[in-house]
Amino acid sequence: MDPRETPQAGVLSSVEVIEDQDLMSFESSSSRQKSKVHMLSPGEDRSRVEGFISRRGSELALKYLCVKYGGSLFEKLPKIWNCLVEFIKPCTMEGLNAEDEKLIDQAIESIRDPQILINNIQVVHSIAPILDETLKPKLLTPLPCIFRCVCHSHIAVRLSASRCITAIAKSMALDVMGAVIENDVPMLGDMTSVHGRQGAGMLVSLLVQGLGLELVPYSPLLVVPLLKCMGDCDHCVRQSVTHSFAALVPLLLLARGISPPVGLTESRNKEDAQFLEQLVDNSHIDDYKLSFELKVTLRRYQQEGINWLAFLKRFNLRGILCDDMGLGKTLQASAIVASDIAEHIAANNANDLPPSLIVCPSTLVGHWVYEIEKFIDSSLLTTLQYIGSAQERSSLQPQFDKHNNNVLDLWSLFDSLMPGFLGTERQFQATYGKPLLAARDPKCSAKDAEAGALAMEALHKQVMPFLLRRTKDEVLSDLPEKIIQDRYCDLAESCTVKVV
Repeated sequence: MDPRETPQAGVLSSVEVIEDQDLMSFESSSSRQKSKVHMLSPGEDRSRVEGFISRRGSELALKYLCVKYGGSLFEKLPKIWNCLVEFIKPCTMEGLNAEDEKLIDQAIESIRDPQILINNIQVVHSIAPILDETLKPKLLTPLPCIFRCVCHSHIAVRLSASRCITAIAKSMALDVMGAVIENDVPMLGDMTSVHGRQGAGMLVSLLVQGLGLELVPYSPLLVVPLLKCMGDCDHCVRQSVTHSFAALVPLLLLARGISPPVGLTESRNKEDAQFLEQLVDNSHIDDYKLSFELKVTLRRYQQEGINWLAFLKRFNLRGILCDDMGLGKTLQASAIVASDIAEHIAANNANDLPPSLIVCPSTLVGHWVYEIEKFIDSSLLTTLQYIGSAQERSSLQPQFDKHNNNVLDLWSLFDSLMPGFLGTERQFQATYGKPLLAARDPKCSAKDAEAGALAMEALHKQVMPFLLRRTKDEVLSDLPEKIIQDRYCDLAESCTVKVV
């Protein structure tokens, strides 16, 4: 048995172990293993080598049989089909009700040894890419049982089932993705089963890796459920869905104008299409009416900024408002905070109103207080200034650390707002930081310049929905006429120099 391809129930006990063995990478067992088997050290575990050779030989033999018998494989060699459904019993996906799912769960739970399930699932996984096209629809019959294994109590079974479904989806994307939308996505929001949420997040993560651009039509249908899980109480769920969400964001731009997948409800498509348009283009966001009376008339770009902030709040997203200095960032942020408080008061008892925290440099504390008191009624929002000591401020510094005004500033900000969205600092540096830094060198090669341009474009697509920046030039028509005043001041005696 090859542990790098077939999960070992006795070894895999946590997500950390899976990541250490690189089993969450869908392509982990192909080219890398071929290189390793020819460069074995004297101390290499012999059983692992034998397991790899045995698996490779079995797959080659199975491939030969699939090619030789084609569409009559199961008829000529019924033993192969019996091996596929020995414990993973076949059934139709259409018309599957709660009672049927309960029977499937009971059948799975009756198997005491999880490795038996894993081995059976691995056989389905291995034959999926090489099976004759005419027989592939029959391979869909074990899918309902495999989907139930995605929420199994043992993590190795969940991993094996997720990898198997991904392998089948690579050759039958339309059928499998329809089942994923109907069966797996609802599990992401099942707060009664942490194993179900972990398995569903794991499956989506592997599908994103395995299918790539084939997921473009389905990206709007996956993004919304993933958004709701990014604040999940379980760390494993948060980590997997955040990585999947980050990978799907660039696909949203490609999904614009593409016909919806066949078989999905029109209402869902309309809702997701509207969300898609608003996420990638904030000009499509409807005007948001503040829930209180602001003591100033908003300029058009300020209203659009509040619309965007309200959109983020509605979908529990985070974002960065980075307008030019003097365009009213403090006003926009204060207004959306006050409106949220007003909505909370209207919907709930004001006694359980939580406080709002604004973290800013000590030099700007007075400015925030002045703006809030000037434009927002004190009956709704009152301020309390607190300026900590240097030691207390330094404890917050790692969360909002600066990196000498380079591209890592962006990673630092997003790591505070949406942890994991841009990966770890090392991943971000390897993917974006190094290519961009190399491209800034005046003596860089054409290859480095091209790599830097591609990295910049990819980073822009990744963060664009969560950044809003307007410069003074862009909103010049909304700004008042410039007023210039000259004030003459006499120098103090300490500032004057006597010339002899």
